[in-house]
Amino acid sequence: MTKLTALIIVFIALSSYTTPTSAHLRIRDPPTRRSPESSYYNQHKCISNNLASPVGFQGKFPYPCRGFARGPALKTWTAGQQIKVEIDPNANHHGGHCELAISYDEKNFAVVYQAFDRCLANCVTGNRAGCTITATLPASLPASKNAILAWSWIAREGNREYFHGCSDIEIKTTKKAKRAAKKGYTGKKMLVANYPGYPTIFEFNNTYNGAELYKRQPSITIAPSKNEKAAKITASAGGCPLPAFDMGDVSKLPKKLPVPNTPCKGNEPARCLHPEDPGLNGLLFIACDGTSWQQGSLSGGLKCVETEKGMMGYSLSAGDLKDDNNYN
Repeated sequence: MTKLTALIIVFIALSSYTTPTSAHLRIRDPPTRRSPESSYYNQHKCISNNLASPVGFQGKFPYPCRGFARGPALKTWTAGQQIKVEIDPNANHHGGHCELAISYDEKNFAVVYQAFDRCLANCVTGNRAGCTITATLPASLPASKNAILAWSWIAREGNREYFHGCSDIEIKTTKKAKRAAKKGYTGKKMLVANYPGYPTIFEFNNTYNGAELYKRQPSITIAPSKNEKAAKITASAGGCPLPAFDMGDVSKLPKKLPVPNTPCKGNEPARCLHPEDPGLNGLLFIACDGTSWQQGSLSGGLKCVETEKGMMGYSLSAGDLKDDNNYN
C-alpha cells in the first residue's frame, strides 16, 4: 500500500463512531488532566469523557494538552529514576510511533523517550506489561513542582490522527545531579503531526512510516523559570469548558490547490478537494508529508472542514461533541 492509497484523514472520528473513550488509547497513570482516575478531578467535578479521542477531534481538544487548564501534580518522580507510564487498553492499530516528553512552560516539550513502528502493538485488555511504557528520566532534568509529562502516539494504520495528553507532575533531583540540572535538559523537540499546521504521517507500509520526521526534529533545552511560582490551578464544573480549535481566517488559504507529488514544507495547510460535497464517499484531501504533497481519502460519512492552518474531518453521524463533562 502506498501513501497515495493510504486511507483517511488528518484526525477524524470513524464514521461508525459511538463513544470516543472506547475508540483508542490514553494514559491511565500518571493521571492526565481531567482524568477519571484522579480523585482531584472527581472531587472538582471536572472529568473528560473524551480522553481517548485524538487532538482536534470534531474541532475540539487543541494542542497542546488538549486545551485543558493546569491541575495539581499527581505524581512525583526523581530525575534519573526509572518510570512506568500505564496506558488504558483499547484499539491499538497494530502499534505506531510514540514519545514521552517533559515541559516546564507548556510550550516547549523535550523528548525523554521514543519508540517507533510497533509502540503499544501489544496493548490489549489483560496484558498490563504490553500497556506499560518503561523509561528512564534523564538525570539532568531540573527540579520543578510544575513540570508536565506529555504523551503522543501516531498509529500505524487507520485514521491519520494525533493522540496526545498531559499529566501534571513534580520532578525532584538528587544532590549529585543538581549541578548538571542547572544547565537544563536538552533533547529532541516533541513531534506534532496529523494536526493543522503540521505534517501528515500517512499509514505505514513496507517502505514508509514517516520516521524521518522525528529524526529531523531540532534539539531544544528546557528548564523551569528561575523565579518559579506555584502554578495557578482552577478546576471546577463551572470552569471545565470543552476547548475548541481556533478555525482562524479561512480566507487566508490559497485559492489554488497543491499539485500531488510536488515539493512542500511541513507547515503548509492540508486542503479539502471537494468541500462542497460532504457526503461523498472517498472524499479526497491533499496533505504534506513533510517532503511532498500526497493525496488521501476520507471514509464515507465524513465531511472535510478547512481551517486557516489546515483541514479537519468531522463525522456527520456523530455531530459535534457537547457532553464532555458528566457534571455539566
